[in-house]
Amino acid sequence: MLIFVLSSCGQSESKTEVVSESTKAAESIENQTKEVQATEESNAASDEESSSAADEESSVASDSSDENEDAALKLYLGETEVPVAWEDNQTVDELMADAKEGDIVVNMSMYGGWEQVGSLGKTYTRNDVQMTAQNGDITLYSGDQIVVFYGENSWAYTKLGKIDLPEDEITEMLSNGDITLTLKRCSIRLLHLKKPLPRRMP
Repeated sequence: MLIFVLSSCGQSESKTEVVSESTKAAESIENQTKEVQATEESNAASDEESSSAADEESSVASDSSDENEDAALKLYLGETEVPVAWEDNQTVDELMADAKEGDIVVNMSMYGGWEQVGSLGKTYTRNDVQMTAQNGDITLYSGDQIVVFYGENSWAYTKLGKIDLPEDEITEMLSNGDITLTLKRCSIRLLHLKKPLPRRMP
């Protein structure tokens, strides 16, 4: 009986060892599987967070900007665009409004050896003051005529603006025969940033 018991215990130990080794192997495989799953879940969460952050930045950029449209009045002498510093007054605003409906084209004529003058075809608001017009000045005369100077003349005008070019260039453009003057309204899109975008940490 003693031998049987020892033999029985030995077999029991052997089976226990096999079962133990199998259990360990199964647990190891299970642990590895869990680690792989955890890694995949972590990567997926990281990708989702990055995507969410990018979407948020895009949304913030969209919300933080406001696009407006501004306008500028352009002057052409013949086919040449010339830079002008326009006055801030009602007459210029009215010219801008009319130019929005279509270009204002004026056939100009040389007069007096100091100016070119032409009819605008309608009467605009006038705020005449006695002044001595200088080379490059643009004025409204008698409410319905536009005058561009390449010399000097004293009269009551409503000032519209001044050509921003050297005097000799203005004289060259205006003193060599009648020209066509064109006023155009050009749109300018402005992007106003309301608030700075959040900076992402590297």
